[in-house]
Parts: sequence; C-alpha cells; structure tokens
Amino acid sequence: MDMADSNIFQNPKSGSIKLTGQFDVVDELGNVVKSVTDPKLCGCGLSQDKPFCDKSHANYVSIVTQMLEQARTSAKAVIPVGVWGKRAAEIRQRALDNRNASGEKLVGIKFGGALIKSESENKSYEGIFGFLTDAMQVKGALKLSTLIAPMAEAEVVFKLGRDLDREITLTEAPEYVSELAPGIEIFDCRYGAIDAFVDDAVADNACAGAFIYGEWKAANSADLASAEISISVDGALNQNVPSSAIAGNPWQAVVNASKKLAEVGFKLPAGSIIFSGSATNGIAMQPGKYCVEITGLGEVKLEAIN
Repeated sequence: MDMADSNIFQNPKSGSIKLTGQFDVVDELGNVVKSVTDPKLCGCGLSQDKPFCDKSHANYVSIVTQMLEQARTSAKAVIPVGVWGKRAAEIRQRALDNRNASGEKLVGIKFGGALIKSESENKSYEGIFGFLTDAMQVKGALKLSTLIAPMAEAEVVFKLGRDLDREITLTEAPEYVSELAPGIEIFDCRYGAIDAFVDDAVADNACAGAFIYGEWKAANSADLASAEISISVDGALNQNVPSSAIAGNPWQAVVNASKKLAEVGFKLPAGSIIFSGSATNGIAMQPGKYCVEITGLGEVKLEAIN
C-alpha cells in the first residue's frame, strides 16, 4: 500500500500504522485468515502479535536499549529489530545515560559509516557517531571473549582543544584540535558480523566496542595530509594506505563529526577525543599482536587474547 494513501496514518513517534477501512489478513498462499476493521499495525518491530500493534512501542526505547545492552554484556549477538529511525538517537543517548549512571565517564566519540537502505545493488553509507567512555579504553590485553565480532581498524585520534558546539568547516577544523595520536578502534556490532543499516547502527552506538591510542603529539607537529597509515598483525604488514583514505582528508572527520553532533544538539567539551573512522578495511580479530603506525604520529600496539 502507498503510505501517502489518505486511509493510512503512521504515528511519527511510535511508528505504528493505523488503517481505516476493512482489510483481509491472508496467509502465504493467499487464503483469507480473517477480516479486520480499522486495524493498527506494528511499526516498531517489537509486537508479540504481529502484524498487529500490541503497544510495545510505549516502552520502545527501554526495550531496545536493554536488548542491546544484554547483547554487549553477554557477548551474544541479537537480531536487528529494524529500529524506527526517529528513536535511534534516543536509544544511543539512553545507553550513554545508563553507562554514566553506572560510573562510566564520557571521553569522546567515534565516527564511522553505516549502510543506507536502498534497492540499488551498489552500497552507500551515511556518517554516524557513537559515544566513547573511559570503560571502553583498553588497558592491558584485549579479551576477545568479551566481544561479539570484533574488527580492528586503523584511525587518527583527535583531542579537542576547545568545545565543539557547532558545525565547523574544514578550514576551521585544526583550530579545534590540540593534539593527535595513532589509534586502534575495535568495531563490534551487537548484531554480529553484518553490515548494519543506519538506524540499527545508530541505536547500537555506531558499533563502538573498545579503543586504544598512542602518545599524543601537538596537532601542528605532523602533516596529516601526506601521512601514511599502516596496520600490522603479528609483525606482518596487513594494509598501508594514504591518510586520504579517511574521507579524502582526515581533518574532514572532525568536520563530519561536528555536523552530526550539531544535528542532535550535543556539545563535545574540550579535552574530548574523536576517532576519525577507519583508514583501512577492518580486520576480523584473532589472538595476536596488532600495531597501527602513522607517519609523524608514531605507533600504537594492542595485544588480543581469547
């Protein structure tokens, strides 16, 4: 049915769909199971009486947040529910609020991309961000058994020298950053090893798993534009790419992050960090030693164990 039909109304907040009129419910063979009048259909994906709405959407944010939190703490993947887009950012924020309530501290964000729904065979991605807390920082060896489908990514890490409270331009980006460091982000999707769609990925905090970074260097001490970025596993080079592999210019990551933060009215305070998004293809992690090196910034090492 065409959602523009005057007999169809979709609640912009809950996603539930109200149909006006009489309709037949049919099985997979086309046989009429029953007829219904003015039905209300599930749009949130959580109803236990699909295709009909059972008002699960009333606790939608709490239910999905809890589901993703359970996946994270148990290291067991869950099936994507097809998050209702207007609630995805609320779920991400609720998860951060829960972390803060448990004593964790926000230290920054990670930037990345998520798959856009399309009928085209060509994949396209939208920029998204996820929150990083101090509990996500790797100290010592990384235990892979605590993660679901971890991927190691080579990234540039920016430390803000001033509050990032609005959308900025590429020219302005260096003015907001005081220090740089090489980083390894551990991407870990709570839905398992899949390419999640935008809304599901946003709700999953951009699949942020863990992170580690090397020593800080003054932002004006390195020429990021001409830098090379490499990632090695157990001493063997896995990938080596120019820094332009990050959005054409690694500083663009700060610009893109500022745009997404501004969209939700979130101010990232001075001292916070921003992981740029991966310069390299993610590496499915196995026990071993990982090293990311960036020209002018040095290296960062990570040991992964079972």
